[in-house]
Amino acid sequence: MRARLWAVSSSYAGGEISGWVVATYDIRFTNGGNQLRNGESSNLSERLLGATTPPAGSYCLVVTLEEYDSRNCTSADNYCIADWAQFPTSVGFF
Repeated sequence: MRARLWAVSSSYAGGEISGWVVATYDIRFTNGGNQLRNGESSNLSERLLGATTPPAGSYCLVVTLEEYDSRNCTSADNYCIADWAQFPTSVGFF
């Protein structure tokens, strides 16, 4: 699994997302893998992430939780959005 922060040019309503990935947090679990099985837990830690600034403009910020699925996900890297949230106000990058 992974979490991503996106800068998108208009309000996001779910489905395929198009914009700029500002940061990515790869989620690892206590078993060392990227999948959580029965009886296992996550060990999310604070990490310093690299960030990419999108071109100058106003953007909606969206956080996605993405799950790897090589059988059912048709994206190029086999990660599909399992859940998402949009911040309530847009932000400007200059």
